[in-house]
Amino acid sequence: MMPYKDNFIFADDLISQLNPIIKNLNNPYIETKFTGFLIVSSVTVLEMALKNIFIDFAKMKHIILGNFCDVYFNKIHGKIRLEDIKGDYLNKFGKIYKNDFISKLETLQENELLTNRISITDSYTNLITWRNDFVHQFKISNATFQDTIFAYECGKKIMDCLSDCLQ
Repeated sequence: MMPYKDNFIFADDLISQLNPIIKNLNNPYIETKFTGFLIVSSVTVLEMALKNIFIDFAKMKHIILGNFCDVYFNKIHGKIRLEDIKGDYLNKFGKIYKNDFISKLETLQENELLTNRISITDSYTNLITWRNDFVHQFKISNATFQDTIFAYECGKKIMDCLSDCLQ
């Protein structure tokens, strides 16, 4: 399995390629389509990162647990909400990991609120909502391309937080 951060390469490259185009684009319709593509791509790479984090952790603990998690997490398809992470996945590994994640996430949230005046958890939740709206209803949210980049960066920080807790 590759390191979880390697999953970010696709969306990071997409952002670096599309950002200059979007900044010079004077067509809201096309910008919305690119934003939808970025939303779906961002959530996909965050899901892949989440899977890598849990599977790598499980394999580090025991080969059989790793094999089980490999099968289990390859069936989750889009279930990466914070409620899923805290209420389902981390519960399976024990309260110590769940509590550590909640504590570190609260600290991260406080720091982001002070620094950027934006909720990292709300931004992450919005990204997943935007993705679901786009994929299931082809509904384009009011999110801009820049909003999506920010929410994706918040998601990466949440994955880093999760990884830190599963060491």
